[in-house]
Amino acid sequence: MESGLYNVVNTSLNSTTRFLSPLIFTARGDESLRVLLNFGLVNVYIDDYGYKSKYMYCLFFLFKPTDQAAFEEFQKKVTSFDTFYDYYEVEDKIMFVFRPNSMYRRDIEMFKQNRFHEMSEDYKILFHRNTKFNDIVVDLPKEIYRFEEFLK
Repeated sequence: MESGLYNVVNTSLNSTTRFLSPLIFTARGDESLRVLLNFGLVNVYIDDYGYKSKYMYCLFFLFKPTDQAAFEEFQKKVTSFDTFYDYYEVEDKIMFVFRPNSMYRRDIEMFKQNRFHEMSEDYKILFHRNTKFNDIVVDLPKEIYRFEEFLK
């Protein structure tokens, strides 16, 4: 992969974090991801099977705040986004739920099916032009928060 995105991304971040978070935070991939990591981003998920409500076509951003005052300012900003849908606490973390623009629904489905080549040009333009999607494999259990608990 030849993207600057991988210069800032540690290996604990899943594919949803790397490839779907720009649907909400639209600065070029690595720029927005760097900011999110500074505010305590843990990962982004395509679902949270352990939560009481089921949300369709949403992205779940899990944060573990480190600087509470800065995080409160960040929270005020993101909860004002048009795409903001809900938030809830998960132990010592906060899960923000966003519903991306409906024009990306098909892209989210293609992501889940490992069909990056069929994703829209509107989606691909969110990334650096040298980003290669050829070697990505989406492992759905890693992309769903509390998936393992759901199986028990």
